[in-house]
Amino acid sequence: TFGGSGLEAPQDAALDAAGNLFITGRTSSSDFPTTPNAAVSVFPAQAGATSFTVGLNTTGTAFLYSTLGAANESAWHIAVDSASEAQILGTDANNNLFVRRYRADGTGIVFESFLHVSTMQTPIPQMAMDSGGAATIISSTNSIAIPAVQPVASCGLTMPAGARGEIFLVRLDNTGEVVESSFLPEFGRVSDTSVFGIPPQWTLIVTPSLGRELVSGNGTMDLVTLAPQ
Repeated sequence: TFGGSGLEAPQDAALDAAGNLFITGRTSSSDFPTTPNAAVSVFPAQAGATSFTVGLNTTGTAFLYSTLGAANESAWHIAVDSASEAQILGTDANNNLFVRRYRADGTGIVFESFLHVSTMQTPIPQMAMDSGGAATIISSTNSIAIPAVQPVASCGLTMPAGARGEIFLVRLDNTGEVVESSFLPEFGRVSDTSVFGIPPQWTLIVTPSLGRELVSGNGTMDLVTLAPQ
């Protein structure tokens, strides 16, 4: 076990090829344990909470590293590439989405990309990574527009008139650059419910051979495959 004197809320975990475990989440512990030379080893000043990202060895008996994030941010998902670099999807203090990739030893940040779009966090934003390290993100927002990059299929970059809680998708390459983004109105809105009265949920899968497959369920088991470029 690990943690400090406050509250820890682990959100997601992933394994690398060697079987090391990486965990990310949020902590309010100003004494959360960090490792020497971690990217952020001190709890942020005047913060009520921050994110944490931890790497554990294959037996779970020792830290590979333990690092904190920025003031009042949250981390929701984590993925690990072939070089054991952990990438987290989170929201900053203003509820805007960001992606951050840590070095394999946790001593620094490879890149950090701010998407400048707020998320409703309902359902929780999700991220999946393909074998090449490119990431796909799905979330929901009340923002009028999302990052202006080539839209998927016939979907747009501006929220449809009168819409609220629209679902959107963003793709980043393995350097953290946004390469594609679109609203996905065909999946409904966060305010919608299925015929079973189930709030909309989704599962995101990136198929390594294509890098472009999205599986989304909102109680009606919708499925769409996006062709590779």
